[in-house]
Amino acid sequence: MGIPSTIESLSATIGSNDPTEGDGTPMTSVNDGLRAAYGFLRQSVSSGSDIASASTITPPSNGSSFTITGTTTITSISSTNSWNGRTIVFRHGGAHSFTNSASLVCLGGASTTFAAGDFSLWRQQSSGVWEMLASSVASNLSSGTIPLARLNVGTSAQFIRADGTVTATVAATLTAQNLTLTSSDSYLIPGATAFNLRNTASSSTNWRVTDGGIIHNPSGTQPSFAGVASAARTTAGTYTNYTESFDQNSNFNPTTGVFTCPITGLYFVSATIEFSCSGATPYFIAQIRQNATGISNISTTLSATSTTYSYNVNALVRAAATDTFSVYLDTISGGTSPTSTVSRFNGSLLF
Repeated sequence: MGIPSTIESLSATIGSNDPTEGDGTPMTSVNDGLRAAYGFLRQSVSSGSDIASASTITPPSNGSSFTITGTTTITSISSTNSWNGRTIVFRHGGAHSFTNSASLVCLGGASTTFAAGDFSLWRQQSSGVWEMLASSVASNLSSGTIPLARLNVGTSAQFIRADGTVTATVAATLTAQNLTLTSSDSYLIPGATAFNLRNTASSSTNWRVTDGGIIHNPSGTQPSFAGVASAARTTAGTYTNYTESFDQNSNFNPTTGVFTCPITGLYFVSATIEFSCSGATPYFIAQIRQNATGISNISTTLSATSTTYSYNVNALVRAAATDTFSVYLDTISGGTSPTSTVSRFNGSLLF
């Protein structure tokens, strides 16, 4: 072959690169070959000429980064001047989209829209097939925007500032890739007070992470409850007919005395149980039940008459969705007119 003029005319197999004068005779000017090799090295790390956006774009062979101008949607990248393994950085000079396909594989398998000033990194996997390796949204960094990886959302999502105001909607087409921070935002940046997450269907913040690292749910949707002053029991059975103190998420039935777990998680449940009798030495057994099985028990024989005794019983337990918790009087015997009540039954989903 003659003195190469473009890098793609070279072979990845070293022995196949045998420069000649063009007429088949060995090259007499070593300097020409070295100049070509040095040029290719420099071209591979330089910025190439601009590429106008079009349905199919063709990156020149010279250069490792290019600016794409215009707003036309891009559906393919040509391999005419490229080779397998070639990696290219595109700076997007205009707002345009890349349509995801088997030959133009975008991050997350979703078509991507870039704003002017954004960047993306691409690699040729095989002839005519290019894959996006990464993307950033550098255009807004100077104004306080944090670039995020691709957001996979449903119909829409919104970001909520600590003061409760709402940022712009992120569309399901994933055209937005930024979490924009303005001077009044608080998203765990220096001086921020909290990071808030909110469901777009709700007007309240679901979760908050404070600048001290504390996670809590200020919206009152974390399942938790407290029932007080149940009906007295004189026979074995479930304590019922509570007066509700509170019931966040409405999972506790005060009439039946049963709390139903809305989701699988780690729960804490606790009860304060009172026993009394007018005669000597009554005997009681009470328990917190998960479904129909006792998980935490208290058994006692009262030593005095006409006295009310209070006992606390609690459990930290993993439960599945639809599991139930209740307080159950298992045994009541002896003495005169023994009775038992639950002064407080409460619980909460921890996580």
